[in-house]
Amino acid sequence: MKKKRVLALTALLLVCVFGISACKKNVGTPEDNPQVKEETDEEEQEKYTFGFSGITMENPYFITLESSIRETLEKDGHTLITEDPKQDPDVQVEQIEDMIDQGIDAIFLTPVDWEAITPALEELKEADYTTSTWSAYETALNTANAIVKDNSDSDQTQVDAAKKALEDAHKALEKRGDTDALKALVEKYKDLKEADYTHDTWVVFKEAFDAAKAIVADNSDSTQAQVDAAKEALENAYNALKEAPENPKLDTSRLEKAIADAKAVVKESYTTDSYNAMKAVLDEAEDLLKEEAQDQDTIDAKTEALNAAIEALVKRGDVKELSELVKAYEEEKLNEGVYTTSTWSVYQTAFDAAKAIIKDNSNSDQEKVDAAKTALEVAKEALEERGNTDSLKELVTVCEELKEEDFTADTWKVFENALDAAKAIVADNSDSNQTQVDAAKEALQKAKDDLKEAEKPVNRSKLEEAYNKYKDLKNDGYTENSWKTFKNALDAAKAVLEYEDATAEQVDAALAQLEKAVSGLKKAPIDGSGNNQGAQNNNQKPSTGGSGSNGSVKTGDSSDVMLWGIFAAAALMAGVVVKKKKA
Repeated sequence: MKKKRVLALTALLLVCVFGISACKKNVGTPEDNPQVKEETDEEEQEKYTFGFSGITMENPYFITLESSIRETLEKDGHTLITEDPKQDPDVQVEQIEDMIDQGIDAIFLTPVDWEAITPALEELKEADYTTSTWSAYETALNTANAIVKDNSDSDQTQVDAAKKALEDAHKALEKRGDTDALKALVEKYKDLKEADYTHDTWVVFKEAFDAAKAIVADNSDSTQAQVDAAKEALENAYNALKEAPENPKLDTSRLEKAIADAKAVVKESYTTDSYNAMKAVLDEAEDLLKEEAQDQDTIDAKTEALNAAIEALVKRGDVKELSELVKAYEEEKLNEGVYTTSTWSVYQTAFDAAKAIIKDNSNSDQEKVDAAKTALEVAKEALEERGNTDSLKELVTVCEELKEEDFTADTWKVFENALDAAKAIVADNSDSNQTQVDAAKEALQKAKDDLKEAEKPVNRSKLEEAYNKYKDLKNDGYTENSWKTFKNALDAAKAVLEYEDATAEQVDAALAQLEKAVSGLKKAPIDGSGNNQGAQNNNQKPSTGGSGSNGSVKTGDSSDVMLWGIFAAAALMAGVVVKKKKA
């Protein structure tokens, strides 16, 4: 079917058009005819079918216009098909499509609704051109339209470039080729049989026939020149066909040569798979020569198959360098126990694979041999020695002596995880390099350093018991210094007991000082008149229950200093915080 062209004109332009004395083939707007060729006399004599679609044929204007067009066309032997859309754009689109199906070459159109009918017209226009040139044109057109619509971000250079691109794309538009003649030729030759012609001439014909069929099936990107070239090639190939003789003498020379080439192949030089594949085709070829019922096509096909199998042979790889590498590594006598299990496993796998190829390279090409060599070298380079865990082990031993109850729960948890990880590496460092060992040690040391001591539980019972025992003690003739020390210790104990946030250390210290002060109480000496003379009497003092220390206490000794420190601290805490222990 010929490609159709759409001419959309106003009524005024139509009158002007039909002032032309002769009708030419390329009818339409400039968009429909980007490349105008000089028409021949023969083309001018051709008869064409036109379509006419006005807004409504009930309007005298369109009746007159249609009559004028018809008169002009029919005078030159052309045909005019007229449709009345009756002011309905949908009907007009359907009528245009119907006229196209009837074989019109052009349509004279006054649209009922430009917006409604434009998509149909654009589709018809696009169908006239090759897909590649239309795509370029459409891209340039869209770009230009965008700038025309909004040039706020386009300078003059961009505007000019868009204009030139559109002009170039428009000039480059190529019409799709008319495939009617080519289609007829394909239809004419479709029933030809290969067996009726010689092999060589049929091969050429079949190639041209298939190319022509492809264009007939889809000419969307084929110009008229390409269509014509395909038609010419098909005609030439058909004319060159030579009929096969009725009793042809079979030509086995090419097959015999292929068989000889295959037999000359040295099996040991090629991989087993490729050689066996070739050998199978060779056996089939030899069997074919022995058969009485042969045809040339079968012989030729087997020849091609055998030659392809020979071409596909794959040479075995040279294992000399790989063998030298394996030997060198064997002489190093690497010790598995020195390296991490993961890196040694990769190395051992690569080593075994290399040895296997050296032992039997019957199915290994050079690429495979080289790959095995590279894999072994990489695996050897990647070997990592196991880390030395001596210093980590020492740190673990120290850390194992620490007790959970002495530290806060959150810091102990971190420490415990680090300790477990370190202990695991110490127990088995088979897959730990030195970096990993050092990291484990660093993590454990940090976790140990970050441990925070937990607050010890405060037990006030012993201090409270001692305080209650001695709080009512009277100064029954004790030396001034010993009694003063006692009173200070007693007051300090009271302050600590009343301080709600007193620590275990403070409680223990207050108890120790109180017991020591009690033990240090001394009686003053008594003269003959019954008065105290300052003589020491260590046999008369309250019992401390065996928890205090005996011995004299001197003014200003270290025990007094500690006592006063405890008392002052307790008093300060009680005074500043103003928080007493609840009864």
